[in-house]
Amino acid sequence: MGMTGTAPPAGKRTAGLGSLNRAVSYIEQGFNFVTALLIIFLIFFSTAAVFSRYLFNYPLKGYEDFAEMIMVVMVFFSLSYTQWAGEHVRLELFIDQLKGRRIYHVIELVNTVFSLFVFAIIAAYAFKGTLESRAYHDVSMTIYWPIWPAKLMLAMGSLLLCARFIVQFFQQVDRVRAGAAPEARSRDLDREAKWT
Repeated sequence: MGMTGTAPPAGKRTAGLGSLNRAVSYIEQGFNFVTALLIIFLIFFSTAAVFSRYLFNYPLKGYEDFAEMIMVVMVFFSLSYTQWAGEHVRLELFIDQLKGRRIYHVIELVNTVFSLFVFAIIAAYAFKGTLESRAYHDVSMTIYWPIWPAKLMLAMGSLLLCARFIVQFFQQVDRVRAGAAPEARSRDLDREAKWT
């Protein structure tokens, strides 16, 4: 008697998750590199603004506008990489008291689903805000620079974080089934899964 189930073989699903994980990781590294460049640029830009103001009594026009938009990109472009590295601030007072590996991963799975839901909403509203900002020609206060690119970067960063949550969702599902030992960093769990 042949099997009638339609579920894909585990090997194919694992390979698909591995490909998605690698693609998300490449984008995360690119976004993180852009963030590092922006941090360096903002340091020099801030220094130049201070020197210009106090040495030459000539404040750089639009410094606040540029700084605000750059900080938005810096924060949201680094969210997904930080999630992968397990470096977000977490309150583990409750889950540290849990007994058993499976329940730990169930809680992590619920947390991943909730986080995916929240950031999917943020990404959707950010894309909507980008379109509205571009349609209404929304500009900054001082130099009248368009602000829709910064909103678009916010949406892209949130969308990439959602992709990371999707990868981690399937990883957590496998760990719930296997009852794998909990680890502190999702980066170590990615290596254990051997999907890369």
